[in-house]
Amino acid sequence: MAQLPVINSQGKERKPLEVSDEIFAAPVKAHVIRLAVNAQLANRRQGNSSSKNRTAVRGGGRKPFRQKGTGRARQGTTRAPHMRGGAVAFGPQPRSWRQRLNRKVRRQALVGALSSLAGEGAIRVVEDFGITEPKTREMAALLGRIGADTERVLILLAEADRSVALSARNLPWAKVASTDELNVVDLVTHDQVLATEAAVRAIEAKLSGPIRGTADAEVKVS
Repeated sequence: MAQLPVINSQGKERKPLEVSDEIFAAPVKAHVIRLAVNAQLANRRQGNSSSKNRTAVRGGGRKPFRQKGTGRARQGTTRAPHMRGGAVAFGPQPRSWRQRLNRKVRRQALVGALSSLAGEGAIRVVEDFGITEPKTREMAALLGRIGADTERVLILLAEADRSVALSARNLPWAKVASTDELNVVDLVTHDQVLATEAAVRAIEAKLSGPIRGTADAEVKVS
């Protein structure tokens, strides 16, 4: 079985944790990860940019001046796109950028990203963060002791922990997320992953076994 390094809050190594090869030592399919990343980033787009076309702009119901005899080009309305105060030609309209991914593809992307990080030794299990109240200074010191203060680090918890989340909130290189919020973009945009043992087991339970249902699943946006 694959193994993940285990450290305590002081940065000392402990006995490695055995994990599922199906999740942390699977083949990495870069094209599948790319599909999931593109879909997730597309789903973050609001798509609410809007402009007024000729049917939506107000005014311009009559000719601005007579057809002939003025020496100017004929005009039918003051709301044409080339006129001041006129409509916008081919401007943006509200639309949905949402993409859908098959559940199997989404799971393959998550497993591939986890396996890639695990293969590089970038996933480590922390026995206990030891933070009982929100203290940014304590979180920064802890990350410094375990060598996670120079790279972008993703802290994974099995359940939301207010003290840990608030302690890391003001650290620009750290992000705290629960296993329910696990997504491909966070995995590929962080250099290290620090997870509790409970979080690792929750990930294994979430991603192992057969996929139930045949409907497509949308990529979750964090």
